[in-house]
Amino acid sequence: MLLEKLQRKLEYETAGNYVQAIPVRPNLPAYISTYAHEYWGPGHLFEHLKTPKYSIEFIQAGSCLYRSGEAESLVQAGEIYILRAGVSSYYTSKDYALKRYINIEGPELINYLRMFNLHNQDHIVLSDPHYVRNLYKKIKDCTPMEPSQRVYEQAQYLHELLSYLGKQVGEKYPKILHDVLNAMSTNLHDNLEISDMCAIAKLGQSALFKLFKDHLKQSPISYYRALKMDVAAGLLANTQQKITVISDQLGFQNPLYFSTTFKKIKGQSPRDFRNESQQG
Repeated sequence: MLLEKLQRKLEYETAGNYVQAIPVRPNLPAYISTYAHEYWGPGHLFEHLKTPKYSIEFIQAGSCLYRSGEAESLVQAGEIYILRAGVSSYYTSKDYALKRYINIEGPELINYLRMFNLHNQDHIVLSDPHYVRNLYKKIKDCTPMEPSQRVYEQAQYLHELLSYLGKQVGEKYPKILHDVLNAMSTNLHDNLEISDMCAIAKLGQSALFKLFKDHLKQSPISYYRALKMDVAAGLLANTQQKITVISDQLGFQNPLYFSTTFKKIKGQSPRDFRNESQQG
């Protein structure tokens, strides 16, 4: 009876919305290129042969037997497995499996995965599966959005997911640094001050600067501005929003200062960057 309910629920959810894929490559360091959810019956077998993409798969119900190289593990409901680019893996459902997954790409993806100590991870047992399930639901809820808006909304949830998974396996960077980075990624439309970052990390200003220099080789403000410019570059390349609107969305009260900052970091003015990106 439960199995039939799960199958009906999935059929309802996926009607007209089974797979969401982006039609363009956004100018973001890491992003979700595909979201989907699937139901597998007993004994369903799938081979993942050295794909160029990473996939993060969440088993919502049921279980799968997963094998990568010599390692084999049973992935149960409420757990994650990561299909790594360039690595062959095989998995099969036991009685059944209901899963949600995202394919992730981007020029800085491997650096993101390394930052969260996820680049060599396969099977991850979650302390709070409900939290991850809600993140996947938020990613799915972005599907009806216009593609250029959707990919940036989902990129923020991707960062949140990677940060959470990093905490589950043990992070490469200290928790206080991740707390500040998380605050930056969720406050791109505002202006976090150094005092705000110090309060989040519970550090003085000199200790905060040392933390960033030791681990990221740049100051907190430089990192925050570069993060905003990555988002700005994506909006310039993939939307027709006015530069003044993008500037305002990213917390710049002066569009001229926004343009100056963008050129300093990206090497081109916002207008030139847009023209070159959209012509290509």
